[in-house]
Amino acid sequence: MNFLCAQGYEGIPKDAELAELAEEVRRHCGQGQRGRVDFAAVCKAFGAALRVAELEGREGGEEAMLVPLHENRFGIVLDPTPRGGWNLIPRPVRQDLRRHRLRFRLGHELAHTFFYARRVGQTPLRRLFDSEEQEDFCDRFSRSLLVPQAQIAHMEPTAEGLVRLQRACDVSLEVAARAVLAARRELKISIWFERPDGTLKQQLGASGGQQLESDALPLPERRQWVTVTQS
Repeated sequence: MNFLCAQGYEGIPKDAELAELAEEVRRHCGQGQRGRVDFAAVCKAFGAALRVAELEGREGGEEAMLVPLHENRFGIVLDPTPRGGWNLIPRPVRQDLRRHRLRFRLGHELAHTFFYARRVGQTPLRRLFDSEEQEDFCDRFSRSLLVPQAQIAHMEPTAEGLVRLQRACDVSLEVAARAVLAARRELKISIWFERPDGTLKQQLGASGGQQLESDALPLPERRQWVTVTQS
């Protein structure tokens, strides 16, 4: 795969292509099929330069910008600030959350580059404009890149197994959970978090309720609880 000389997709790749694409990116960038992705190596392969800056994330607006540049390169600007700002986030988890948000958004923006035609010495040219379908593809690609299929396949189907996977891949618990749910349909995962007023809200799960399951694994430092069940 040569990311620096490509035709660019004119349509959204199918699910099977997405998984293969994420694995191919890992191989090309020397990342292997398990463990934490080194985005420095990935950005180098994609010809992308990263800058972290305040955009509009605090107000729920722009979190990232992808800018085609001369000489067949991209500039990526990321804002790691969550909606509402950092004061709403427990201090012990802010550093991890900042890093996880940056890693997920970077994977997402790199996925957008697949929809540009690229030629050596030229500015990348967009082949397919933004859509909800493309945004969904970029989210799913980022999760597939960050949480590889080989590692998901060997995950113990328990809450503890999910937390170990999340830590090994250096992603948020929700990103790990969504990646697992896409690959292992026999599993059901629920995540709750504690609001600043002390009430609970379900972050992920099918029930949509606020009732905490009795066997939920507590993660006190994150103010989260998680369950994993196998059908």
